[in-house]
Amino acid sequence: MRSAPLLLLAALVVLAAPRAEAQCTGVPGTDFQIVTARQINQIPQANVDFLNANEATLTAEQIRDNINTSPYLNQQVQFTGVVLTDPYSSGNASPVGTPPVPGRVHLFMRDVSALTDGNAGMGIQLVDARGDGQILSLLIGDEVVVCGIVSPFVSGGGNGPGVTMQIAPNSLTVTGSYPATSPLRQPVVVTVDDLHDLVTTSTQTGSQIDWNRYAEFNNQFVRLNSATLVQGVPQPSGRPDMLLETTNGGTQINSGTLSLRFRNDRVGQYPNPPYNTRDANDPFTPPATGVVNIQGYLTFSGYDGPTNYAVPANANWVLNPFADEDFEIAIAPPIVTVSGPTATPTSTMAVTITADVAAGTAGNTISTVVLNYSSTTGGGGQVAMTGSGGVYTAQIPAQPSLAFVTYTITATDNQGASFTTDPQSYRVLDGPIPSFSVIQRTADGMPGPSPFYFGTGNNPGPAVPFNINAVVQAIFQSGTSYYGILQDDTTLQPWSGMWAFFGSTAPALTVGDRITITEAAINERFDVTQIQNIVFSVGGGGSPYPYKELTTDLLAGSAGSGTAEQHEGMMVRFNNVVIVNPDAGFGEWTFASQSAPTAALGADDLSNEIPVDFNAMFAAGQGRAFMQGAMYFSFGAYKLVPITPTDVGMITSSTESGPNAGAARIASIAPNPTTGTARVRFELDRPGEARLSVYDVMGREVAVLATGTFAADAHEAMVDVSALASGVYVVRLQADGAASTARLSVVR
Repeated sequence: MRSAPLLLLAALVVLAAPRAEAQCTGVPGTDFQIVTARQINQIPQANVDFLNANEATLTAEQIRDNINTSPYLNQQVQFTGVVLTDPYSSGNASPVGTPPVPGRVHLFMRDVSALTDGNAGMGIQLVDARGDGQILSLLIGDEVVVCGIVSPFVSGGGNGPGVTMQIAPNSLTVTGSYPATSPLRQPVVVTVDDLHDLVTTSTQTGSQIDWNRYAEFNNQFVRLNSATLVQGVPQPSGRPDMLLETTNGGTQINSGTLSLRFRNDRVGQYPNPPYNTRDANDPFTPPATGVVNIQGYLTFSGYDGPTNYAVPANANWVLNPFADEDFEIAIAPPIVTVSGPTATPTSTMAVTITADVAAGTAGNTISTVVLNYSSTTGGGGQVAMTGSGGVYTAQIPAQPSLAFVTYTITATDNQGASFTTDPQSYRVLDGPIPSFSVIQRTADGMPGPSPFYFGTGNNPGPAVPFNINAVVQAIFQSGTSYYGILQDDTTLQPWSGMWAFFGSTAPALTVGDRITITEAAINERFDVTQIQNIVFSVGGGGSPYPYKELTTDLLAGSAGSGTAEQHEGMMVRFNNVVIVNPDAGFGEWTFASQSAPTAALGADDLSNEIPVDFNAMFAAGQGRAFMQGAMYFSFGAYKLVPITPTDVGMITSSTESGPNAGAARIASIAPNPTTGTARVRFELDRPGEARLSVYDVMGREVAVLATGTFAADAHEAMVDVSALASGVYVVRLQADGAASTARLSVVR
């Protein structure tokens, strides 16, 4: 524990209003404004009216444009607030430097004018990335005069709906302190219905921020008493998640993980002390269900975690507890851990299900444990589980081959507290695996692991017999690993694709090969079903199957995630697309069918033939003839993986202006960096003279790759760098009065 400075211990001063004198450098009213947090949080009533009137059809862009409207955006302001959170508990930013320090510190405050004007709208968040350590010296209860820039966070790389009001401080001046009993330091007691409305659309029902009270609750310190924990998702080495409600079947809210006390993936990243990181042996673990008292800070940050429930996606508050005392279990139901089959059952086998069951509330005992099961062949029932010492077992009768069996376990204690596990399933199979569909298909048709995956982590299960005839749709390298895309259905039915992992050795395969697979191991590698350790023979060659044509709206929303899962590992094509976000981070971009421009799909530069700066060729609003590649899943989202630059179609429309805008462009250079040769792909919108050259850093032309008259089309030229020294060069295309450049790195 850190102690308060002796100066503050000697004189705890309770102030009724912010100090009037200016603390910022400059002229008040000219260089900065003296304001309250309520003034910063305000939004026009017309914007609120629009959001209310269109709640069932709102898009992320509409929410963002109507909320991100503070009259003080990007302006320097001064306000006085009381510190509510320990800066040493801030855990949103990754550590930087040695010794490690936060890349930025998140700290919540309440404007001291709330003492006279009420708490509504008086919450504010400081996000300090200056790195000078000043913010870390603040203590809970400090009265601080803040000078800083209003710079709100917008979720989704600037494309999500969430807008959390933030102040980037320039200076922090401590002017007093408030005791723990001060009203300024108390949470506002609310229900989830105070925060959210229940919204029903044509496809789903869920919670959405009550826009009438948005400005009131932005960054507010609130408390939920006797909240029902609908679902707790433990993550012993990650970010736990909780879904809460205060009225049965009503609106819901998620927990957030801005604090080191409620995220387990920061263990060992910051030293404790002084940082309040958790001990590796004491992760924060919420109960699966129960009744809790929870308090924390509301942020509109665009939640998209495992218990997302909002309509539209992410249009919800997130409640961020900060200190251990912010979360209190009132009533906990039994705790149940389930173990199912560890290998594929056959049609002659009864399957034993095991459950470890313990009372969730001290002093209670377990009364009953019941296994509920159903089969896709029509069978099902309930079986009382028996056991002792907390271990209970029961058997599910043998089921026909290819049947899915889904089961849950309900445990009840002597006080009537009950808990039912999430559904789990297995699939029965006699003989070798006959198709990719058998591997890929899930019991409910929605995202989930293969029923034949019995590995752990990113490690495969044991090799099993196969009898599958497939076509090689693609072979490519990512980093030092080789991947293949295989399909086994000529009509391109869902579930008929498969990712194949070949490790660091290139397989003796070419696109179009017909292969017979007799053995492989099944893996869930980063939530992508794939096969590896493959035993196969090649029975000839030919053309690959065509791309399956889809539109991005088929993959949008919760229903669309099922469609995306069904096409994982298939080669798909989206015609007539528009670039939504040319830079979605890590070299990725998003695009959408022009028929559904808000249903964006990510594209991943997984293939080595897609350079890391490939997305530099895109612009928001730019039309492309098509995007094609393999369906993939990574970092919680479905994505398209183009294999080569030719999987991206020509520009069909542009947001650029001017007579020659977009007339010529360098589409890609691969590989880049290169040690020997590289392929330069360039595009011309109109026929005419063009010149493609390479320049060094001094501006000297060192090579001419192509010159002459070219058609309006995509073209390729090879560059040989064997005579060039290591370094960075510029490839320049000149055509029709326009120019395009790209970097080329040469390494030896």
